[in-house]
Amino acid sequence: MKSFDTFNKQNIYDMDKFDENNPKWVNIIKILVPTDRDKEQLLKASKYLHDQDIDTDYYGVNILVHLYSNPDLIVVENNENK
Repeated sequence: MKSFDTFNKQNIYDMDKFDENNPKWVNIIKILVPTDRDKEQLLKASKYLHDQDIDTDYYGVNILVHLYSNPDLIVVENNENK
């Protein structure tokens, strides 16, 4: 499995690890998806990632990995008029 540090070096992904003296918080208000199926797929993907050996010291990664535990953050777009 590729570590996040390896991914970070290859993709120049700028994300800080947890530092209790200098906290940086990722705040996701909501994720908008077009259909219920998309929401379900995103929740399943999050749960899958949670069950993998992933470094969750990175805030953004931690939020995505634990998204399945807060499904209210994923909002299905009202597409009745489309």
